[in-house]
Parts: sequence; C-alpha cells; structure tokens
Amino acid sequence: MKQRGGGNIIGVGGMSSLRGAPGRAHVMAARMGLNAYVRGLALDLAPFDTRANQVVVGSYDTVREGNPSSAPLRSASKNLKIPLGRTGAPQDMANLIRFLAGPGATYITGQTIHSNGGAYLNL
Repeated sequence: MKQRGGGNIIGVGGMSSLRGAPGRAHVMAARMGLNAYVRGLALDLAPFDTRANQVVVGSYDTVREGNPSSAPLRSASKNLKIPLGRTGAPQDMANLIRFLAGPGATYITGQTIHSNGGAYLNL
C-alpha cells in the first residue's frame, strides 16, 4: 500500500468483545485485540495515506456452514433487543464496508463503526 500511494484496511469484529458471552473469553480477547490493532494501524499508516477502520457487527441473518456452534449463537442472538426490530442482512454490512472503502470516506480513519440495528444501545 505504501508503494501504491495509499490504501484502506477494514477490520470486521463482533459485539461479544463489548457485551461478553459465556464460554467465549478467547473470542472477546481476540476482538478487542483487533480493535486496538486497527487503531494502531490507523496511526502508523496515516502518513502513507492509508486508512484503517473497524466495523463491529451485531446479529446478522447468516448461517455458518459446517460450524457446530453456529446454531446456539444464532439462538442467543435472537434474545438481543434490537431497536430496529430485525437482524441485519448481509447487504447491510456490505453497504457499510463499501462506503468505508470508497471515496466518500477518505477522511475517516481509526474509527470503530457499529452495525447492529441499535443493539449496542442496550448493553
């Protein structure tokens, strides 16, 4: 990216780092580490016109094929109070990431943006 004259890094994390989840301490730690890593990248790479941001997603209507723990996670996510009253669609996340990667976000770096229908408000 330095050689090309800039770039864009987008980390994708989840809400469990903020709200916690039983039996998922390892996931919580990794996601908070990603948050710090992205912020560090934003500081280190800004002089090279490279931006770094993180998207923190909430409950999305997706299935993790082949993941035996996927079903319990989906059931647990149904218990979240989502002010918008629905889970997110994959296109919702794609739209946010496309925005961050595009020309409308050239002055945004080092940010954590939540895409969860307002569920973060109920932590």
